[in-house]
Amino acid sequence: MILLALLVILLNFFDTVFTQAGLARGIVVEVNPFLAILYQFDPTVTFVSKLVLIPLGIGFVAINGQGRDWVFYGLVFCLVIYLVAFGLHLLWLGQFFLFTKA
Repeated sequence: MILLALLVILLNFFDTVFTQAGLARGIVVEVNPFLAILYQFDPTVTFVSKLVLIPLGIGFVAINGQGRDWVFYGLVFCLVIYLVAFGLHLLWLGQFFLFTKA
């Protein structure tokens, strides 16, 4: 379970970095309405919040939810969502850098 949580935290890191880069270049949109509003307020606060609060929450749930099925399935769900987001970020950022080389 801890390994699964660490994978989710790692993917959260990449999602945060790629989202920030994409938003700064105007090639992605933040689909989370709360984070979209927070980003409009202050991009740095959004960046730090995602890098600190999400790992803390995941770590807390993973450590305190050992042996509970719902925690395992919740982490698997988060992992799948982050993998999809990671793939989309690679696609969007890859296209951006491919088409801006000219």
